[in-house]
Amino acid sequence: MPAAAAEQPYRLTDEDADRCHALCRDAAEIAVFTARTERFALLGRADADDLAERLTLRDRDGDDRRYCLECTWLGDTGRCLAAATGRKPSADRRLEPVQIILQRCEAFGLRKGLV
Repeated sequence: MPAAAAEQPYRLTDEDADRCHALCRDAAEIAVFTARTERFALLGRADADDLAERLTLRDRDGDDRRYCLECTWLGDTGRCLAAATGRKPSADRRLEPVQIILQRCEAFGLRKGLV
């Protein structure tokens, strides 16, 4: 794998990038992209732009799955606070989810500031 690809594993493929940038973004989509990028950067993600672009495609495709990174229940330590408080009865209370895999969760709550 080339060094650039290894350093940016969530960068869009050329095909996905073409799809993402083919349509002009309106003001609402730009605001959502910016909010996501800023929030992910505040969480220490160097790949904030790449993740926000992936979510732009997710939204356009009508995919209802979410990143744990978008969830209000994701604690600062990386643990799922919904699992810790029993809101996810089948999950271990010490759950530390993979934060950037799209999935459905019955306890999901959108983090403030992320439309």
